[in-house]
Amino acid sequence: MKSRRRNEKVAAVFSAVACFLTCAAVILFLAWLDHPARADRTVQSSSNVATPQNAGEAKRLNNLGTAYMARQNFELALQQFQQAAALDPQLSVARLNEGVALFNMQKFEDARAALQKFAQENPESARAWYNLGLLDRNQGDAKSALDAFERVLKLAPRDADAWYFAGMAQDDLHDESAALEAFTKALELNPLHASAEFGSARAYQRLGDAAKAKQHFDRFQELTQRKLAAPLSLTYGDQGA
Repeated sequence: MKSRRRNEKVAAVFSAVACFLTCAAVILFLAWLDHPARADRTVQSSSNVATPQNAGEAKRLNNLGTAYMARQNFELALQQFQQAAALDPQLSVARLNEGVALFNMQKFEDARAALQKFAQENPESARAWYNLGLLDRNQGDAKSALDAFERVLKLAPRDADAWYFAGMAQDDLHDESAALEAFTKALELNPLHASAEFGSARAYQRLGDAAKAKQHFDRFQELTQRKLAAPLSLTYGDQGA
């Protein structure tokens, strides 16, 4: 009886934390940090080359749009990105950011169209597939999300967040073993990845290994309570600009 009550209590805690993480992801941030693990191999068009003056102004507008995004003013941000893309068609990041802004405005169909068009034109852009993966998961399409994150990992295999989201997609598909492998890889790359710790705890719980589930949940609590790390939120700004 005591064992059953303890298991019910643990399950309730997992459910509460999972609810918290889900709520934190309502407003999605889809922009990606620009560092070697997330190298973006975007291919830019050689046509419609902007003048130096227009190119400089386009960069300024794109940066201004990013600042508006950080202030949660997505409509003004979208306007800056659209103007930047019109001034300099080679500034591909502005077109990608259009999709980011549309997503944050919850204009999901427009965001999907923009991101898919960008990904088709720039198949080596890890950021494009990452954003599409988040969009697919937000829309409840776990299989498409997994496909997108697997493409990201071919381009940026050392990105811990991409491994984590691949694991979450596997979890959505009820493949706990595959999810656990992805969470483990995320933790190998980033031992302070609180979300991967929580994901691992939940996967072990579902696989029936209570001891390892507790070990990872205790680690999750340590990281968050001591403020060594925070659960991964998709709110704009939490993953960098």
